[in-house]
Amino acid sequence: MKKIILFAAILLLIGFVSAAECPKLDIKTVDDAVSRISEISSNLQSCSPDVSGQLKRLITNGIFLIDVTDKTKFYVRIKNGTVAGVSLSGDKYDYKTSMSECVANNILSKENKMGAFSAYYLGGKANLGASGLINKVKLWFGKLFAGEAFKSAQIPVESCENATIKDTSAAKNKPTNCYETYMEGHKEYRYGKAEWDRRKAETKGVCQTATSEAPKGGKCEYLFEQIEPTTGDKKWLCWYN
Repeated sequence: MKKIILFAAILLLIGFVSAAECPKLDIKTVDDAVSRISEISSNLQSCSPDVSGQLKRLITNGIFLIDVTDKTKFYVRIKNGTVAGVSLSGDKYDYKTSMSECVANNILSKENKMGAFSAYYLGGKANLGASGLINKVKLWFGKLFAGEAFKSAQIPVESCENATIKDTSAAKNKPTNCYETYMEGHKEYRYGKAEWDRRKAETKGVCQTATSEAPKGGKCEYLFEQIEPTTGDKKWLCWYN
């Protein structure tokens, strides 16, 4: 698998799938994880599983946020390359994954959690994000290789038809299905640098859709349609206020 799919491994922390010598908790829902957060934290004090070697390249020390947008947030603390703790409160993060409770519960209920996450990510119902310029650049380059890895890994999942990723910190006009991106990293930027820089200067942010569905639930001051020539996959870039 490409390195970006290993971000999904952090989801397994809710289900507490860890090193073989660590206690394992059979957690199948977000509510269950919330009610047993003290038990999870206690187990982590005595047994801190290592972060995946690939994921460790991106975050050795910091916070990985699991944002169940219509329910709660799990702040996973990573220290010296191990999972050192998890709590339900915090304010800062380095990387995050966002999804609805329906999506999270379905991921937790599957044996192949990686495959379930992949399916929801490709369907625009789960997302990966970062805070800070350096982390955003690292994540953006990781996402360059994500598509085929997720396509290979995905499994059939429940539709969660009404699931949306709500970001309460997002600007008012940011579309609901559009996610933070590093504008300067897109290959088209070199050909339209002056125009894209002008758009960025005139707006508050730039986001990208995860699927071919046009941005919705907000207002784009400018739009750019991206089509991958080798696969035909389409996404949208949106500049918003």
